[in-house]
Amino acid sequence: MHEGDSGTTETLTQAALVAELLKERKRDRRAGILKAAFFVVAILVYVWCYATLFNFGGEQSDVDITKPYANVVKITGTIGPNSETSFEAVAPLLKKAFADPIAKGVVLSINSPGGTPVQASLIHDLIVELKTQTHKPVIAVGEDMMTSGAYMIAVAADKLIVNRSTVTGSVGVISAGFGFSGLMDKLGIERRVATAGQSKNLLDPFSPQTDNGRAKQRELLTAIHGHFIDIVKAGRGERLKLDTPGLFEGTVWTGEDAVKIGVVDELGDLQHSAKKYIGVDQTVTMARRKPMLETLLSGAGLKVMSAVIDSSVQTPMATVQ
Repeated sequence: MHEGDSGTTETLTQAALVAELLKERKRDRRAGILKAAFFVVAILVYVWCYATLFNFGGEQSDVDITKPYANVVKITGTIGPNSETSFEAVAPLLKKAFADPIAKGVVLSINSPGGTPVQASLIHDLIVELKTQTHKPVIAVGEDMMTSGAYMIAVAADKLIVNRSTVTGSVGVISAGFGFSGLMDKLGIERRVATAGQSKNLLDPFSPQTDNGRAKQRELLTAIHGHFIDIVKAGRGERLKLDTPGLFEGTVWTGEDAVKIGVVDELGDLQHSAKKYIGVDQTVTMARRKPMLETLLSGAGLKVMSAVIDSSVQTPMATVQ
């Protein structure tokens, strides 16, 4: 073999070794990525299982189900569509609470300023329906606020209990907004709207308000207000002192005054009221079962994940003797 051929062969061999080394590194990199992905997935599954086992985002698990209890459904925050207190979100909890064969009754724990009349009415009607079907006692316990739409929901209960400082009532309807026609005039902006039907544009905030628009809005609010009043009268019955000034005019009262006029029944708290009216010493708070991703992103999920990662990477400490 010539000396040149030997050099060429050596160069080819080196090139092959380099190529093989690069392939091996790529394989190692892929394996590393797969291992990391598997590790992350394993942690997520573990956290989800752990959260499910210990009931994060579900009903409380520290209740002795061999003894009587009542189910608690919370009505908190603004009542409206696409919220945690929408009919869509609350209905499954109510149905589950009433369907529980062991639960002796249902407690509505309310801390809400109200919300949309439709969502509140739907929740109210469902409570009345489930109460009629199951014949289970229902009490509503107000916390900081139990006003407007929240009060509409509360009157579906057999008894209304509040704290002396709870703000409640507000049997009224409001529609608020802004008008921008004057500002548009100053800015030289012209509003151009084409409609089919003379009433189609009555409530447009960018056009001057008309007498017909005001009249129609007042008509709508009056109709909704009448529906609200009917619900309150049906729920409270003869307990209401109908000659109370401002009773159906959006007035609010604190707990003590609300008791005097029959807006609520008495002062108290959840645990004592559950024992008095349902005959139980313990309650179970119903909670929406969160999807896996939401559970993992919650505070509890992140804590568990952190603990899992810490335990996975922990190494023995060196000791000096």
